[in-house]
Amino acid sequence: MSPLFRWLRRLALEQTARYLERNEHHLFQLWNQLLADAQLQTRRRDAESVVARGRDNLRLLVAALRAERPDEEAQVASEASRWGAERALWGIEHGLELGDLLQPLSLFRAAVQLTVQRMLARRLWLAVPSDVLSAVARINAAIDLQLLVISEEYLKARDRIIRSNEEALERSNRQLLLLNQEMQHRVRNNLQTIADLLSLEIANGITKPPAESLRESLARVRCIAAVHDLLSPDAGETSHMGELAERVAGIAVRALAGEHPIQISVRGKAWTLPTKAATSLALVLNELISNSIEHGLRDQSDGRIDVVFDTVDGVGVMRVIDNGVGLPPGFSLDTGQNLGLRIARALIADDLKGELELHSNGGTVATIRFPLAGPRSE
Repeated sequence: MSPLFRWLRRLALEQTARYLERNEHHLFQLWNQLLADAQLQTRRRDAESVVARGRDNLRLLVAALRAERPDEEAQVASEASRWGAERALWGIEHGLELGDLLQPLSLFRAAVQLTVQRMLARRLWLAVPSDVLSAVARINAAIDLQLLVISEEYLKARDRIIRSNEEALERSNRQLLLLNQEMQHRVRNNLQTIADLLSLEIANGITKPPAESLRESLARVRCIAAVHDLLSPDAGETSHMGELAERVAGIAVRALAGEHPIQISVRGKAWTLPTKAATSLALVLNELISNSIEHGLRDQSDGRIDVVFDTVDGVGVMRVIDNGVGLPPGFSLDTGQNLGLRIARALIADDLKGELELHSNGGTVATIRFPLAGPRSE
């Protein structure tokens, strides 16, 4: 191409760029009218920024018309790609279809072409029409690049969202399956525990009125239910003993205290235990509180029971302290026939691999020690 023809083309590109800049208002009037006629969802959702986006696009087209060197053309292409990618992500975030994003840009192209035709009709050019049309070709190339980028980025983003949703659904299904398995396993264990407790009571013989025995059995069942209630997808197969102790204490007092007011406090740094260990310790706590209410605080008007948690060298320590009458003279765990204490000792030894101690100290102090690393859910 001769220097003259290159100069004429450069002149046509510059004239077109200047005309678009000077007639920006007319261009946007055309575009807004086209958008209104199309009644696009994008316009309704993005009414405040549609003009600002149009101005950014116009500046990009003017830069494309004035780009002479390869690095300038590369910069324009990079900016067009960035703008298209941002628009695609905005559409995904706002739940728009791909067509809702492409049509406004196509209508912007139409408005630019009508504006250039207006320039040609008024003969506001010095170059030949074919050189002016080369400017339109550049405009079309820049807009085509944006349309392509929007389409590609939109489909990529949608594919990522679909894959992410599928993975999240699969994770949720796995969690629900594990939770259901844990529920079934826990129900089986709890039913077996209830059966074992009732068998112990039968073997112990009838030493209490039936109503009292039933109340004690109900308290044990409700303790097991309290552990079951704490199961959640977040907690997994563990239960926090602080919350569980408060529930168990409330159950025991409501079941056995009758009209005698008894104050219960739970303090210290409690642990999170596996389900099986938590169930066993809850039952032990119920038996110890029941024993305090039945034997130590029966005739007291200001009864108090403290449940204290502690950890010493990796050993969990739980104390149940009452302000009752204390242990009877000559009391021994080895020779005592109290069913509740027999149940507590069996659970501590078999399930927690620990030990139980009782002594008097202005009341009765029951101390349970067991290795925290040892108990595990089965």
